Amino acid sequence: MIPMSSRFTKKSLVSDSEASVNTPSGKRL
Repeated sequence: MIPMSSRFTKKSLVSDSEASVNTPSGKRL
């Protein structure tokens, strides 16, 4: 994973499904 997304990783893990739908950034993970 990218260090830059590290801070977002925590949120993505909790709501990975919602994150990918709300923000394209979730797709990176």
